[in-house]
Amino acid sequence: MEGSGQPPPPEIPDAYAQPIEGVRRMEPIPFSAFGYFVFSRRLHRTATRWAERERYDGLICDYGLAAAYGLSIRRSAKLPMVYFSHNVEFKQTIKKIRKDPRRLALVPHNYLVERRGVERSRLTVAISESDAEFYERWVEPERLCVIPQGFDAVSYTHLRAHETVLDL
Repeated sequence: MEGSGQPPPPEIPDAYAQPIEGVRRMEPIPFSAFGYFVFSRRLHRTATRWAERERYDGLICDYGLAAAYGLSIRRSAKLPMVYFSHNVEFKQTIKKIRKDPRRLALVPHNYLVERRGVERSRLTVAISESDAEFYERWVEPERLCVIPQGFDAVSYTHLRAHETVLDL
């Protein structure tokens, strides 16, 4: 989805419209606040269509609400899911309530999506030991790993070289 919590400046989508090496397919999904913070039917339909038409080895759900799409698609496409958590997301939503009280309404949804994402993923990747310890309430430690700051270029490149994944 274009944007990160808000519509992107007009020049950004054009700058990223070029093919990226190793990426099989890209389709821009226009930003909408509801779609970004709750659920985008268009994003879900697009990802589901790809999962049904092409062969993938797994799903990578890159933080927060991406788990909502992954949970649905993994079931229908019978794919294993990896959930990359960039924080304990629902806790981050709680912290932001002071600046934006509207976020209070998002907490139950974010909590349920994140919890189900962690519980039903083959692997959850946390960015800190403390986040991984929190997730141990929901899943056994063998299905958790920590990659500080959530990105390890060597592991990611190795994964991409050997598997085809649908990255949400």
